[in-house]
Amino acid sequence: MEKAANDIVAATEPRIEHAVASDREELLAFLLEVFRRNNPKHAPFEEIYPDLFLPNDEVMGRHAIIRDEGRIVSCVGAYPITVQVGSCRVESVGIGQVSTALDHLGRGYMTALLRHQLERAKRDGAVVAWLGGRRDRYSHFGFDNAGFAFEHGIDAHSLGKVDVVRDVSHRPATDEGAVTEEMFAIREGNGQTVIEPLDIYRLQLSRVGFTLEVWTAAMDDGHPDAWALFDSSRRRILEWCGSFDGRLAILSAMCKEGSAWRIETRGDERMLSFLREHCHWCGPTVATLAVLDAPGLLKALAPFVPEGFTPVAKEGPALARELFGPGPGSAHLPFYVPPLFHI
Repeated sequence: MEKAANDIVAATEPRIEHAVASDREELLAFLLEVFRRNNPKHAPFEEIYPDLFLPNDEVMGRHAIIRDEGRIVSCVGAYPITVQVGSCRVESVGIGQVSTALDHLGRGYMTALLRHQLERAKRDGAVVAWLGGRRDRYSHFGFDNAGFAFEHGIDAHSLGKVDVVRDVSHRPATDEGAVTEEMFAIREGNGQTVIEPLDIYRLQLSRVGFTLEVWTAAMDDGHPDAWALFDSSRRRILEWCGSFDGRLAILSAMCKEGSAWRIETRGDERMLSFLREHCHWCGPTVATLAVLDAPGLLKALAPFVPEGFTPVAKEGPALARELFGPGPGSAHLPFYVPPLFHI
């Protein structure tokens, strides 16, 4: 009887596969069909995320899928990301493209795929997961609104006079040579960003939905000592890196054309303090996070962990809140994924 019962359970559990390169066109068409149910003008996924749908088995294999009679009916994507916060690097995973065909809703496919992807990411070394979805939809997977970054509004009046001598210039981010290898080396040295190879980063700069410019501050010898990625349509600094003075020169030049907005975390205490003192508006912002490996996360962000801190919660949304905040007694660990890398 026990074997028969197990056979019934096994027969009803969906079979999970990882997509391969030959699945690309079908998967793209499936995702667009699902997401256009709520947004008829949704752009094709290969335009929004050209880097996430490269036609090779490794990249396409980040998508876990379920088929019915040979066709894809459900998908959850899990994308490894190395998040840099100050001098720390945190192995993470972004969850996206959560989708099920209309005629297969209610069968538990999303739950099975999401649990599979989170377990897989943990095995692969991710210590935290991030997604852009609703907390109430994903809380039973351990996700919660957590983290405590600050968005600042800066303009020429609030900034005042910044006496920094730099040659500041800007150009469209998709121009050839807009981001050089020399500049990219600066980016990997500090800042709050996602660490990717230069060729993948350049692909990301072509994602639709942004009007991206690269702003550069150069010393007298012509070598850049700071640069920023700026979404000019929203007046937002998506990321920046390099010397403190170089970034101030860039900020000053931007503010001559209007307000500039920047989200900053504890990863750069000096810049956070400066922006707080010179902003005309400041407000908190959170992410939707799940902790996959608390000891690994605390080790990765060790410089920011309060002395003697030990989390009380063992798992679930409470653990995300306790480690990242907000809330009394939280470790308030910094974690920030710039909008360009949102999935």
